[in-house]
Amino acid sequence: TAYLAHFLMVGGGGSAGSAYVSSGGGGGGVRTSFAPNGGGQSVDPQPTLIPGTTYTVTVAAIGGDSTISGSPFNNITATGGNNGSGSTANSVYGPSAGSYGYSGGGSNASNYAAGGGGGAGGAGNSSSGYATGGFNGGAPVVNAITGSNVNYGSGGRGYTGNYGSGSSTPSAYGKGGDASGGAGQPGVVILRVPTVSLGTPSGTHTTGTTGTDTWIQWTGSGSYIA
Repeated sequence: TAYLAHFLMVGGGGSAGSAYVSSGGGGGGVRTSFAPNGGGQSVDPQPTLIPGTTYTVTVAAIGGDSTISGSPFNNITATGGNNGSGSTANSVYGPSAGSYGYSGGGSNASNYAAGGGGGAGGAGNSSSGYATGGFNGGAPVVNAITGSNVNYGSGGRGYTGNYGSGSSTPSAYGKGGDASGGAGQPGVVILRVPTVSLGTPSGTHTTGTTGTDTWIQWTGSGSYIA
């Protein structure tokens, strides 16, 4: 019979700018039915999986999108974070995270301020004044769909030459790159299903159990036959 599942998709983190004044990359967006969701949004409804149906899993590369094909996943996408920018002297604001994420930050200084990228769980920090130097990246989403808290989609830190850098929070997947020049992280796709109803996953994946459920985590493209 059909059964309810949970899902979590994380887009790929954007890469940081590469210059004397460089903003961090935006974190990948987080879409999930297992609270909390990215961007402070309400959680998505739990999908109902139909036995015998094949669902194709696409895992985001750096800056890319994560998806699961087939109803009821149609039109549910965790998009990638935006790339940072750079300048020889002018200030740059941090880019936003992917969909279901937050905006980047920075300051109003005309020169030498480097914003952090937005995170799936919080915006890059900002100043209403004219502060210079690197700013902090936005917070990740902390989610326990695999049974323990894991960080997803934090924003990358900004960096400004001799004026220093901000800070960023490590993430398992979907982190924006740290300036100057850091690459973003790829995304991830996770399904959590009742163990008694477990189907057949394929592709680059790992599995584990939590309570009466089994989770399948894809770090490369694959599929799941319900």
